[in-house]
Amino acid sequence: SKGDKVVFGAFTRMTAEKGLKNYQAFRERILELGINAEFKVFTPGDAPDGWEYNEPIKDIKTVFSGVDYVVSLADTESFGYTIAEANSCGIPCIIKRCNSTKEFFSDKDNLILDDVQDFDKKSLKLKVTSYKLREMTEASVEEAMAMFKGMIKGRQILKARRPYWDIEARK
Repeated sequence: SKGDKVVFGAFTRMTAEKGLKNYQAFRERILELGINAEFKVFTPGDAPDGWEYNEPIKDIKTVFSGVDYVVSLADTESFGYTIAEANSCGIPCIIKRCNSTKEFFSDKDNLILDDVQDFDKKSLKLKVTSYKLREMTEASVEEAMAMFKGMIKGRQILKARRPYWDIEARK
């Protein structure tokens, strides 16, 4: 924890199709375990009971310093940009095992749950160890792309019709 409470942050609409029941069950599980926690949601919609409402943020990296774990509990997810952004900043995520989460994100860096009841106190010891996209990309675009290729597991996730040009790196 970065303070006296563990802070869980979510960056999504809290609706049925985005896993509202999972977020509610997760909060109940945390309280059941007796964990001193705070729950923040950055959303254009409403916040469920017990979750502190915050306006959506264009650049979510600006609030990561106040969040211990990013929570993404949708039952379906096409890629999970919030998860990737959090991991690239060294923030572990608590995510549901679904579509892309099991394919693109490692359980070394994230807690991947089949059910929120699987969460326990030892889960809070999670640290991001190997998914450091920002640092890798700044050091070497080629190494970052090699890391993505290693995550593919036999699937093609990127296909470009023209080369990517990094203005700052002049590559």
